[in-house]
Amino acid sequence: MTLYEAVKAELLQYSASKSTIEKALVDAGLEPSATYSASEKTNVARVVITILRRLVSLASENEGGFSQSYNVGELKKYIKSFAAENGLSDLVEDLSTDDTINDKSDIW
Repeated sequence: MTLYEAVKAELLQYSASKSTIEKALVDAGLEPSATYSASEKTNVARVVITILRRLVSLASENEGGFSQSYNVGELKKYIKSFAAENGLSDLVEDLSTDDTINDKSDIW
């Protein structure tokens, strides 16, 4: 299995183009065609998180005959869970799944 294939496998149901995955790997200093090993798990996870974070700004996408919709809240939960599972929670601390605003004006 290559690093490219490892990233693709970790993306699960979320799709990214081949060029998007390859660019993210190269940007991370990794060769897409290099052989995946367990020692690359954290590097692959960082690339997956980078790609998934880009999807947060999309509600859906269409290209050719392909379309895909995202539940942004669930995507954020998945990213946070995936990051925690790979010891990378610090990369997603800014992702909030809580979209509520609390009025604290009474404590001023």
